[in-house]
Amino acid sequence: MAQRKGDIVVPDRNSLIAEQIGYYRACATEYDQWWLHLGHRNLENSFGQHWTAELDRLLDAINDFRPTGRVLEIAGGTGNFTRLLAGQPSSLTVVDSSPEALEVSKKKLGPAAPGIDYVICDVFEWSPPQTYDAIFFSFWLSHVPTDAFGRFWSMIRRALAPGGRVLFLDNLVPLGAAANEIRRETGTTAELEVPYTADIADEDVSIRELSDGRRFRIVKRFWTVDGLAAELRALSWDARIETTGQAFLWGTAMPQRG
Repeated sequence: MAQRKGDIVVPDRNSLIAEQIGYYRACATEYDQWWLHLGHRNLENSFGQHWTAELDRLLDAINDFRPTGRVLEIAGGTGNFTRLLAGQPSSLTVVDSSPEALEVSKKKLGPAAPGIDYVICDVFEWSPPQTYDAIFFSFWLSHVPTDAFGRFWSMIRRALAPGGRVLFLDNLVPLGAAANEIRRETGTTAELEVPYTADIADEDVSIRELSDGRRFRIVKRFWTVDGLAAELRALSWDARIETTGQAFLWGTAMPQRG
């Protein structure tokens, strides 16, 4: 049953997931404009340089991970990170609920796209048909509801081949909060353009607004390094998690032995 928090109605879990899927389908054609704007805004000042440096640390994490063999990407979206994975493994499978986003990804990957197995499916309903040597997901874990967290990692465990590894990237705090902290550190007044967002911390719900004014409610959980590591440890995963500074976190995980 939906609940009201202030001026925002928090839907039941199934409705929230459906609305989240609807959002990422609807924003597929404008997502990259926003993402690239974040990465390349105000590059001439210290704020832009700091922000870009944090994004670059995420790219370094992928390069250091060096996924090989059979690789699975969960929630690949428009392919901003898929293109970094393509060409390295012997096979690459990308799962996402948005056919619109995957079409953008295919165009972005160009000649590499035909060699990728794109699967259109709700991640929460997907069952891995095989095991993979490496599993990657970026800015996805924060969209997993609390009551689905354990089931999601159980699916990852089933999908992971013996000796396999997991790499994930995500937000550390809301983008606006990260931008404010970077501005404070760098002493700049540069503005970071962030899509309309309202976060309900106790319900892990955010609102996103598209350029046409449509608003969608989505799951958005913000983790601390220690909190996420503890949750994964409780699920019998060994995780090493780091931050890039103010904006992002990244981590690697493997099932505990024994």
